[in-house]
Amino acid sequence: MGAPTPLDDHATPVSRVIAEALVLRQGPRRIVTRAVNLGLSPMLTWALVVACGAAALDFDAAGAARQQDE
Repeated sequence: MGAPTPLDDHATPVSRVIAEALVLRQGPRRIVTRAVNLGLSPMLTWALVVACGAAALDFDAAGAARQQDE
């Protein structure tokens, strides 16, 4: 048996763009650039930007709520 492969090796390009955008807190311009470089459709690019923006807003709202509780 060979060595186990990291999960990143199995991630689709779209999943990788989403993960990196969220972890690195990339803005819409960077997300669009990555999507265009991958050859993604305009509709999928738009969906990526919206999804990452919504996730970032949810994360920021959750952090703000925690800070108010402290």
